Amino acid sequence: MRKDHAIEALQTHLSTDDFLKVIEKMGIGAIITNPHLPDHPIIYVNKQFETITGYKKEEVLFTNCRFLQGEETNQEDIDQIRKAIKNSTSTSVTLKNYKKDGSIFWNHFIISPIFEEKSSKPTYFISLQFDVTHMFDAKESFEQQIKQLTWFDSLTGLMNIKHFRSYIAKDLQSFDRIRETRAVIAIDINRFRFINESYGEKPSNTLLLDFAERLRKFLPPDAAITRHFADLFIVYLKGDNSKKRTLNEFIAQLNDTMIRPFSIKGETIRLSMRYGSSVAPEDGKSAQILIKNAEMAMNEVKNHPHNTHRAFSDEILDRIQQRCQIENGLISALVQNEFELYYQPKVSSKNLAIDGIEALIRWNDPDKGLISPDDFIPIAEENGFINELGKWVLLEACHQNVQWKRAGLGDIPVSVNISAIQFQHPHFIDDVKQVMSETGIEPFNLEFEITETLLNDTKHIESKLHELKELGISISIDDFGTGYSSIYYLKSLPVDILKIDRTFVQDICETSNNKSLLRSMILLGKAMDLKIIAEGVETKEQLDFLFSNQADAVQGYYYSRPLPANEFIEWLKLYKSNSL
Repeated sequence: MRKDHAIEALQTHLSTDDFLKVIEKMGIGAIITNPHLPDHPIIYVNKQFETITGYKKEEVLFTNCRFLQGEETNQEDIDQIRKAIKNSTSTSVTLKNYKKDGSIFWNHFIISPIFEEKSSKPTYFISLQFDVTHMFDAKESFEQQIKQLTWFDSLTGLMNIKHFRSYIAKDLQSFDRIRETRAVIAIDINRFRFINESYGEKPSNTLLLDFAERLRKFLPPDAAITRHFADLFIVYLKGDNSKKRTLNEFIAQLNDTMIRPFSIKGETIRLSMRYGSSVAPEDGKSAQILIKNAEMAMNEVKNHPHNTHRAFSDEILDRIQQRCQIENGLISALVQNEFELYYQPKVSSKNLAIDGIEALIRWNDPDKGLISPDDFIPIAEENGFINELGKWVLLEACHQNVQWKRAGLGDIPVSVNISAIQFQHPHFIDDVKQVMSETGIEPFNLEFEITETLLNDTKHIESKLHELKELGISISIDDFGTGYSSIYYLKSLPVDILKIDRTFVQDICETSNNKSLLRSMILLGKAMDLKIIAEGVETKEQLDFLFSNQADAVQGYYYSRPLPANEFIEWLKLYKSNSL
C-alpha cells in the first residue's frame, strides 16, 4: 500500500462520523499510527500534539514515535507499549518525553488498537497524549518538601539527627581506621532558655540561625552538622582536625569564633558554650556510640566550671555508670531502710548549751558501704525522688525529736534541710502538716534550712514561707554567702536564722580580710535581727573569733561530727555531764 493511499483510506473510513474533526478539536494530543507500514509510522497528529511537542505535522508524519524519547525515558514503559502493539491490546503509561527544543514534558500516553469489522488484526493504533508536567512538578516539589522535613532541620536547614546518624554510619563503613580518624563534637549553648524567655521565640530563632551560619562558615567544607535539640549542635569532622592531638586546639579556635558577640533585637550579647568530643575508632565505632559519648563528655563540663571542653574517656563512662547505679538504687534503698539520719549539735555562745541539732541523711548501702549525700542528693533532685526522700527525712527527724523529748531530754530543736525542688512541690505544705500531725512535734522544735539561691525566686516562695511561719516553724538560710540573694529579700521575707557557710569560717585565720568579711556578715545579720549560726567550726581559734564577734551559735567538728541517733545520745549525755 502506497503512503498517500493509506492516508486517503483513513480519511474515507473516518469521514462517516466526522471523527477527524472531533480529534482536531480535542484538548489533548492525538496520534494515529499504521502497524502495516514499515516501522509502524505516524500517519496523523492533531493540533494539540503540535502544541505539546513543538513539532509540526509535516515533521513527524511517516516517522516512528521514538523521536519523543530520550535518555531518561523509562525503558520498562516503552516495553509495555511495544507489548500492547504486539498483542493488539490497549495500555497506558506516563512517560518522560522530550519536546523539539529538548525540554522535558511528562506524557500520560494511552494507546489502543482500531479494528475493522470481522478483522482480528488492528488497522490502526490511536494514541492520546495528556501533558501532566504540572502534576509531576507539583509532586516533585512536594517530595522535595517532604525530603526537607524528613532529613533537615526546619529552622536552620542543617541535617536533622536521623540524617546525621545515617551520614556518619555510611562514612564509618568506608574510612581507613588505621590511617584516619573521625571526631564528633557536641556543642551546647549555656542558658539559652533564659535568652528565649527574655527575648521571645522569634528573635531567639534568629539568633540560632546566626549561630548555625557562623558555625557552618568556620567548619571545613566536608564537616557535617546537625541541630539535635533547640540549643544543642553536633558536628562530625574528618581529616586532621579529628585527631586527638589537634582536636583541643581546634575546639579552642571554634570557641573563640562562637563567643564573638551576636545581635538580638538590637542588643549585643555574648554566648558561652560547653563542648564534648569523641574520636573514632578509639571512643566508638558507630554513629550512635560516638554521639552518645560526645554528649556525655559535654555534660561533664558542668562538673568542671573552669573548662569549656571535655574529651570522652573511660573515667567519664565509669562515673556515669556509677551514677546510674545510684539512681536505680535510690527507690529500693528507701524500701529496704538503708537510709539513716545522723545528728550534729549546734552549741550556743551564751552558755555553751545545746542550741539545736541538724538532721543529716546518710545512705548505708549493703554492698558499697556509706554513700555520701553529695553523690546521691543531686541525682535525687534531678529525677524528682527528692520529694519522697525529703518527706522521709522530715518524718524520721520529727519522730526522733518527739521520742527524745518523751525520754526526758527536753526540747532540742531539730533542723531539716529542704531542697529547692522539694520546697517548690505543690504538696509540700500539705506534707509538712501531715508529718507534724502524725508525729505530734512541737512547732518550735522544728526548723527548715533552705538554700540561699532559693530566695532569688521570691515570687513563688514568699507565700509558702509565710504559711510555714504560721505553723510555728523557724526558717534558716543555709550556706549563706555562697549564693546571690539580695539583702532586701532577707529583710522582707520571714527568715529567722542565717547559717554562715563553712568556707568563710575556715579562712578566718589566714588573713585580716577574711576576718573582716566574716565580721561584716555577722553584723549584717544582726542588723536585720537575725540569729547567726556559723558552721564548719573545727578549731579553738575559730570558735573564739565567732563568739567574740557575737555569733549566736556554732556547729562543726570542734564539738562533734554528725553521729547516728544512738551515738548522739551518748555524746549528749557526756556533754551535759561535763558541763555541770
